Amino acid sequence: MLLGRTLTEVAPTPPLFTVMTWNTLSDQLSGFFPSVPDQFLSWGYRAPQIMHDLEESKADIYCLSEIDHYDDFIVPWINKIGFEGIFKKKRGWHRDGLCILFNRRKFTLISQESWYFPNSNQFALVIKLAFGAIEFLIVGTHLKSRSKYEEDRANQVRYLLSKLEKCAGRLPIILCGDFNSIPGSKTYNILNSHTKLKFQSAYMIFGSEPNFTTYKIRERVEKKTVDYIWIRGFSISRVLNIPSFESIGPTGLPSQEYPSDHLSLLCQLTIKPNESL
Repeated sequence: MLLGRTLTEVAPTPPLFTVMTWNTLSDQLSGFFPSVPDQFLSWGYRAPQIMHDLEESKADIYCLSEIDHYDDFIVPWINKIGFEGIFKKKRGWHRDGLCILFNRRKFTLISQESWYFPNSNQFALVIKLAFGAIEFLIVGTHLKSRSKYEEDRANQVRYLLSKLEKCAGRLPIILCGDFNSIPGSKTYNILNSHTKLKFQSAYMIFGSEPNFTTYKIRERVEKKTVDYIWIRGFSISRVLNIPSFESIGPTGLPSQEYPSDHLSLLCQLTIKPNESL
């Protein structure tokens, strides 16, 4: 994969399937990186790199945010590889939205819905899949950005968790996306300490959260962890490693070598037996 990233083993358990989450950087928002040469920000340059990493990951489920080329970029690809996709655009002036893509040969779609957060154009995309006789939920979201809106993000997560409490029962859950909140923040702690849903961060199971999942230079340098894969009812066998700051270079992300200001996260999962939920 791009930046020389490889999978690191967490446990020797054979995985059942692989999940990737990635904020791919909306084409509409790609011009706000003054330290990056314009040629590396164009859709024509970035699209092949995005496709390269999607294909190289060989994931069975993709949860992607800031997607604004769904019909002309994502749909032809998933039709070619035998995947099905669910896409939902943000409200208002935004052209981008969320999509969840899954392998039709492995999974059957049972249901789909979207939950808009109160007084917001952000939402969660929720689908129920069957993997043989096993059903589970995959939930993608992209919470409100900017550090000053932490309380808004905390309220968005509270709303999301209350909805999941009512509909999930004992189903395994994968909740992933760009949460725009760092480890130790109010939003992170709400997710990490929920007594009923009992989410675990996939990378914390491996040992620690990534040093960063976004590294960009605008008015200032921003290097922080804001993207996560939260799981309930699953075990982790491998995660995709995180590159070093040095391998990215002085202009941050995106770059000549990488098409987004966010790193993708990927993990290989095994479903736990029901009694462990």
